[in-house]
Amino acid sequence: MSLASTARTARNLGYISWAFEKAIKLVRTVGRKGYEIITDKPKYEVEIMVGETNIEVRDKVSTKELNDLLKAMKTMDHVTLVIKSFKV
Repeated sequence: MSLASTARTARNLGYISWAFEKAIKLVRTVGRKGYEIITDKPKYEVEIMVGETNIEVRDKVSTKELNDLLKAMKTMDHVTLVIKSFKV
């Protein structure tokens, strides 16, 4: 094989792998959104505050993520979580 044909083959394989990666990412995103719609699990809005300073507001937090935040609070001082039910 010549160098030019090898380069074309390598480029075409790169395009194929790029397209495959994008297709998998699309399937994953659509699958996740479909799962969220079907399961309809409760979501929360969480405000993370240190003292009186508002650090971050997170929307659409799942129950698992909320439990992880509550576990992390055990290791931090002066951290307050304001948890509200998230309405769509």
